[in-house]
Amino acid sequence: MDRDIIALLEPRLGTDLVIKPATGGYGGATTAIVEHSQGERVFVKAAPNKAGRNRKATRREAAIGPHLEGVAPRFLFHIEDHGWLVTVVEALDARPTDLTPGSPDLGPAMSAVDRIYTVGLPAVAEEWEDTRWDQFADQQDLPYLRGDALTHTDMHGRNILLDGSGRGWVVDWEWPTRASAALMPTMLGVQLVSAGHTPASALSWVSELKAWRVASVRARQVCSAVNARKYVEIARSHPKEGWLRELSAAATAWAEHLGAR
Repeated sequence: MDRDIIALLEPRLGTDLVIKPATGGYGGATTAIVEHSQGERVFVKAAPNKAGRNRKATRREAAIGPHLEGVAPRFLFHIEDHGWLVTVVEALDARPTDLTPGSPDLGPAMSAVDRIYTVGLPAVAEEWEDTRWDQFADQQDLPYLRGDALTHTDMHGRNILLDGSGRGWVVDWEWPTRASAALMPTMLGVQLVSAGHTPASALSWVSELKAWRVASVRARQVCSAVNARKYVEIARSHPKEGWLRELSAAATAWAEHLGAR
């Protein structure tokens, strides 16, 4: 870990820090598990303080963190200087969720996602309207992408962790948005199909989510349709990436099952 990051941490955590780098799924960020002088462990995510998407995402994650009690690891603090943006949360002894058919992780994972809806829309998120799917939607369908649901927009098994007690936690909140309640369950449905579920099996799990139940049938169809178009376009633009082709096929099958056009 960069010495400048450590210097930002030491006034809060002490000088006798034991640092274990973490890897996987965090884009351009530096991540580590840090044990401080009181013997407690925290998770540190640091990103360069440079103009661009990473800075916006890091600040957004820090802004939503205090509002995610019971959903995400406990937010501790955020600090920054001219060089780094650093967010610190409670470290979990947890593992990624297995979303394959028959997995015992499925119930706890769905419960973890369901708790997001109970957070409501914090005031800090009211201006975070999600427009990234608009380019894949017809003009008359745009209202069905809008809404007042807090939305985690990178929903997959590596971002739903299970701790030793079997409780699920949703992590990596770099890009929370305000959107239709149907959008997040739609993305989770695609992940379930990609993990080996039939669309009908995926629907049996997703349909239990509060966010799914409050969304209209048309909103579900629109969100699934635009999500499928997005994956088709991304897969087309990256023909060598087999995993994108698989997600594209899963998203298309999911949308077709929901009757989306």
